[in-house]
Amino acid sequence: MEDNAMKKIIIAAIAIVATLILSVSCTKQSLSEKQAETIDEGKVFTAVIEQDLTKTTLSDALKVHWENGDRICINGTAEYTATPQIPATKATFSPVKEEVVEEGKYWAIYPASLFMNKGCNFFPEIQEYKEGSLNTPMYAESLSKELSFKNICGVLHFALTGSIKVKSIAVKALYENVCGQFSVSYDIKSGILDIDQPGPNDEWKTVTLDCGNGVQLDSEVATDFYISLPPQLYTRGMTITVTDINDMVFEKTTVVDITIERNCVYDLVWSLDIPVNLALANFFQGLSEDQAALAAATDEATKANSELNPEKFFLPRIHTWENALAAIKAIDRNLAKLESEVNKDTPQWRQQEGELQFFRALLYFELFRTYGQAPIVNDGYQKPHPTGEVFKMITQVLKELMEGKLLPFQYESDKTITLDEGIEMTRPTYFAAEALMARACLYASSSLFGIDVSKQESIKYCEEIINSGHYALLENYSELWENSAFSNKELIFGVHFTTPSSAYNGIHPTEHLKKSFESGDIRLAATIGTTDVGLILNKPLAEVLPVFRYAEILLICAEAKEDVQPINQLRQRAGLAPAAAFSQDYIERERLYELAFEGHRFWDARRWKKAGKFFETIEGVQRQWNDSFNFYPVPQE
Repeated sequence: MEDNAMKKIIIAAIAIVATLILSVSCTKQSLSEKQAETIDEGKVFTAVIEQDLTKTTLSDALKVHWENGDRICINGTAEYTATPQIPATKATFSPVKEEVVEEGKYWAIYPASLFMNKGCNFFPEIQEYKEGSLNTPMYAESLSKELSFKNICGVLHFALTGSIKVKSIAVKALYENVCGQFSVSYDIKSGILDIDQPGPNDEWKTVTLDCGNGVQLDSEVATDFYISLPPQLYTRGMTITVTDINDMVFEKTTVVDITIERNCVYDLVWSLDIPVNLALANFFQGLSEDQAALAAATDEATKANSELNPEKFFLPRIHTWENALAAIKAIDRNLAKLESEVNKDTPQWRQQEGELQFFRALLYFELFRTYGQAPIVNDGYQKPHPTGEVFKMITQVLKELMEGKLLPFQYESDKTITLDEGIEMTRPTYFAAEALMARACLYASSSLFGIDVSKQESIKYCEEIINSGHYALLENYSELWENSAFSNKELIFGVHFTTPSSAYNGIHPTEHLKKSFESGDIRLAATIGTTDVGLILNKPLAEVLPVFRYAEILLICAEAKEDVQPINQLRQRAGLAPAAAFSQDYIERERLYELAFEGHRFWDARRWKKAGKFFETIEGVQRQWNDSFNFYPVPQE
């Protein structure tokens, strides 16, 4: 998320024996040397690997021979490109340009970019991730046309497991250069190779492995990453930083000197799992951004400077799948740890169990209504389970939570939880679980989901919340969005962003929405403002995410019971005359006005199967709705 302050997980510094590196499971392997013979046949060089080896030979499973397009630089002037032969231990190298290599002493470097990019030998600051491979630098020197390539660097091998999607891995030394300019000294007779670097340069102390669009880790099977480092003594070690696609940062810092030897591989085994609090912070931040994007896909809003074609309905990209699944995995790990504890059934244990189960059910509900399916832990999250199974799991978790009284009705103190810097939320209560159950049953009663659930199943949970006396409507609708927005008697469960999200930048309410409010409805002014540049959103939703509030419970109850009285409570507060009788039109309009921009309109229109009607024309532009949009497609990794 571009606007989030970067999140950090600082792993406690670890002491390491100098001959190893980074973990007790670290081992040191030997990199095979690449033997190449160059034969001058005009301007074509033929490179042959004398043994059945590879450029890296890190293991039997990792065999990378010459590849089409491999380039070497000879004598710092001529660049040659490879055409692999059969077997791939052989390749012919042809000049990229019409250049002449003078006879005499030859030296060559691989890849050619190490010299050609800067006009000198230069270790790059950015190394590119390639699945199952790396281009470790090599050097050869000879008085004849026969060259024997030797590895210049040592290699860090990261065997990573976990639930994150890796965007980059950075290695930073405290004093020494890990990239930048270097020179090579080579004794042809002995075959001894050494490199020399200039004095420390702050710009050359960090090297980064760029993983492009991200590499998804697996919780069980390690994914391999490789970074080449200059061979030398690293005084007081180094810091390893792994960043995921949401800018979550994991750090591991060494505290002793570390020696990296040329032609050796050093293993780091590391499990990268996001803690529950940060996984939830990611989820709720993403949920807020998704709500803004979906508002612009409905009749609520338009988005300024949008590149999307307004004449076609679109499904904006949302974060739900990856963020919810990452949080579910984190919660499942914590639940497993809780179950293994000896001292169960203490008040603290029960509350922690209840909070984790509540969030688990909430996350699965988001997957349920967005995709109509979701993966579960029983089969290692490998395949999505159908709608009915997911709904059954949600309700089962919530019923066990409520029947076991795992969450209190209210908190006398510690009413909020800090998820991350800039993000806090109210602690979930028993009534928050009931609110989730009421909403889930209402959604599931729609024929869209294809399961046999009556909307009347929501009534019990709504009435318990209403009759509890813990919640009530504020007298003035505008008060909801003032300083007490995060701590008032109407909020059942919500999230507060002390650093406002920019997701709502450029989101403008539609004239259609503004004109559809009834005359005298005070909710209009609290929702939409008018400026010289057009309509703006008055609700501070970039700062407050009201996940459940009492007004929604009244609306669920009204819809499930087909009762006008709960609706009239909201209309009275809005300064409107009471409705004479319940109608589907009233519930649809009241949900739009009362809950505008709070993340309901898109989903309501779908479950009522009226998205094509509501979103057909927005600001005079006809839109094309397709029923295939009723559910988001499950992302294919």
